[in-house]
Amino acid sequence: MGFGLIKEVINSNEYQEKYKILEQEYYKLFINNCKNITYFRWYTTLPLYQYPGASTCFSQLRTLYITCNESLISDNLLGMAQICQDIENLKLWNYDKYIPGLIKFIDNQKILQSLYLHNEKSEMKCIQLSKTIEKKAVTLKRFTLENVMLSPKFLLSLINLEQLKLIIERRCYSSEQDIQKWKKYLLIASFPKLQYLETQYLSPHGVCGVKEIILNCNKLRKLEIFINFEDDDGDDHEREIICDEILNYLLNYSSRNFDEFAFDQDWRFSVNNLKNFLKVGEKYYDEGVIDKDTRSLYGVNDF
Repeated sequence: MGFGLIKEVINSNEYQEKYKILEQEYYKLFINNCKNITYFRWYTTLPLYQYPGASTCFSQLRTLYITCNESLISDNLLGMAQICQDIENLKLWNYDKYIPGLIKFIDNQKILQSLYLHNEKSEMKCIQLSKTIEKKAVTLKRFTLENVMLSPKFLLSLINLEQLKLIIERRCYSSEQDIQKWKKYLLIASFPKLQYLETQYLSPHGVCGVKEIILNCNKLRKLEIFINFEDDDGDDHEREIICDEILNYLLNYSSRNFDEFAFDQDWRFSVNNLKNFLKVGEKYYDEGVIDKDTRSLYGVNDF
C-alpha cells in the first residue's frame, strides 16, 4: 500500500513538474561551478550544451557514458559534439534505435580509443554507425559490441585494435545469411595488435573465426570464449572435438605472451588433451616464463 502511494505521487504531474525544475537547477549549478571535468555519465535529456559554462565544463571530457533513453534528442548530441571532441572512452547504454545526432557525435571525436555499444531490448542494426567506426579505426584500441548488429565489414579496418569483445545473442541475427557474413569477416580480418578477445553466445560452428585469430594474432594474451552449445544438435563427443580443437590451436599456435584462457562450464575436453595443455604451463613455470604453478590443477589425473 505504501509503495503504491509513493509510485502514485512520483507519477503525478505536480511531482514531475517539481522534479524537472530541480533537475534544471542542479545541472545549472553543476555546469557553472565545475571546470574541465574529464568523466561524465549522461542520463538527462536537458540541453546541457546550452547552459552557461558548458564549454568550460565539458571541453576536456575524456570518458563519457550515455544512456540512450527514448527522450534523447539528436539536437542535444549535435550541440555537445561541438564542445566535446576529445573523448577517449565512450560507452553507449541501451542503444536500441537510430539517433542521427549520435552518429555525428562519434564522428566528431578526434582521439576515440574505446567504444562500447550496448542494446538489451530488441534487434538493432545501424549501417551508418558501421561506417563511422571505420573512420575511427586509426585511434580505436578497445571495442565492445553487445547485441547491436553492425555490418561486419568494419572489422577489416580495426588494425590497431588491442581488445575486442563480441557479445551477440542469436536473436540479433535476422537470418542465417547474417551469421555467415560475420563468420566470413572474422576469418579474413587482421588484428595485428590484438591482445584480448572475448566472445559470448558464439555458435559451435563459428569457432573457425576464433582459430584464425589465434593463428594470426601473435600478441594475443587473453582469450575468453563462451560457446552457445544450445544451438548445436551434436552430442557430447562432438562438443569435445570442438573444444579440443581450440585447445590444440592454443597449444600449437598461441603467442609466447599468451597467459590467460577462460571458458564456461559447458566446455568439454578430452583428458589427454587437457593434460598436454597444462604440461605446457608447467614447462613455462619451470623456465620462469610464468609465475604461477599449474601443478595444483592436475586433478585431471584422477579421471
